[in-house]
Amino acid sequence: MNSIKDKVKLPSEALQHMVDGLRKKWVYVHMETYGRSKDVFCFGCAATNAVCNIFEKSYNLESIDKREFRAKFFDLRRNELLSFEWSIDKARQGNLSGLMFFFDRWNYDEEYDNRFDLTTANYEKELPKVEALISELKADGL
Repeated sequence: MNSIKDKVKLPSEALQHMVDGLRKKWVYVHMETYGRSKDVFCFGCAATNAVCNIFEKSYNLESIDKREFRAKFFDLRRNELLSFEWSIDKARQGNLSGLMFFFDRWNYDEEYDNRFDLTTANYEKELPKVEALISELKADGL
């Protein structure tokens, strides 16, 4: 069984996968869904694209619509996928607490919060703000 924590060790690395995944557009970006399909297209949010980037492959039409299918597609535990998706979804809205807790960083400084809010309409313009935060987190060992 795979684990996200085996591949990604720090919150800054998770955010970098989110940025890289959104730029690569593993699935069409739609921030209001963790994953769904319509006709021949797969849609997903920042979390969906981050997971695809971590494992370097995109969901297919049969695997994206339900969390159980998404977990099975990457051979992940359902609860780990749920926790990671939730933490990235909150992080893309500027709240890093879930991401810090996912990586067992319980005493993080809230000064990192509220620097951006990625939406379907603005995420491309906001990504440089995320990258600036990634640099700060790396400098702080996060």
